[in-house]
Amino acid sequence: AFEQEYLGNPVIKNWYHNKLEHLKKANLLLAISSFTKEEGIQYLKRSDDSIVNISSASTSLPPARKEKNDSLLAKLNIQTDIILYCGGSDPRKTLTRLLSAYAALKPNTRERYQLVLAGKMPSQSVFDLKQHAKTLFLNEHDIIFTGYLSDGDLFSLYNQALGFVFPSYCEGFGLPALEAMMFDLPVIGSNVSSIPEVIGNPEAMFDPFSIASISQLMARLIEDETFRADLTT
Repeated sequence: AFEQEYLGNPVIKNWYHNKLEHLKKANLLLAISSFTKEEGIQYLKRSDDSIVNISSASTSLPPARKEKNDSLLAKLNIQTDIILYCGGSDPRKTLTRLLSAYAALKPNTRERYQLVLAGKMPSQSVFDLKQHAKTLFLNEHDIIFTGYLSDGDLFSLYNQALGFVFPSYCEGFGLPALEAMMFDLPVIGSNVSSIPEVIGNPEAMFDPFSIASISQLMARLIEDETFRADLTT
């Protein structure tokens, strides 16, 4: 479905299509979401009963909510409350639009909430995102790139965030959103692919292709305490 973004390299393209041919030969396939099952039916030309959705789950158990990890916050230059994203940086993650949506928030809102992008990302991706942030007149204080984090440090950020935003336009399941929900974080995310299956609340979803849609729901997440409470009940 996203050949232009992911299959430009002939070696990767051949590897991918070989994998598809192997999948077509299997008697039964297990899918991690209804969305993934439907893609299997569409692209592999499989029958409905030859793919079974087993869904997915997080293998991590959240610890009890703890006090702020001051040493971690200082290390990452986190000086305010945070809005958290966790995951990769490839095109489907829509991080340039996420940064643009954050930049569209009111200035006094951005002063109170840094956007934290957690997880290991290729150095070129981080550089490109930082360059994009500069075009939006955002500074290094506004956007925090954590790099690789241990489970303990990541759990600390989950525990300390006001909310979690997941703007990806294509996910087989969307595990980071589920992990954030396990920490009782209010989660907002895309209204496409498998993510609605994880979030399960139309009011918590935005159009990942619309900067305005993402920004408006981010603003509601930050400003509307009742909305946040509804997302965690």
